[in-house]
Amino acid sequence: MDGNSEIVTVLAGEDASEEETSQIARYIEDQFGVETDIQAGGQPVYSFIFGVE
Repeated sequence: MDGNSEIVTVLAGEDASEEETSQIARYIEDQFGVETDIQAGGQPVYSFIFGVE
């Protein structure tokens, strides 16, 4: 991520647990100083998809 990024959107797949998703969000916020927006994507192929804005 570059210095201009402000938010990371995390799309959680159908197999992603709430605990795992929360841990990922905390890690992103702590390591990169940006907000996270968690969305239930429900995709069956990938556990997570990330978008950086």
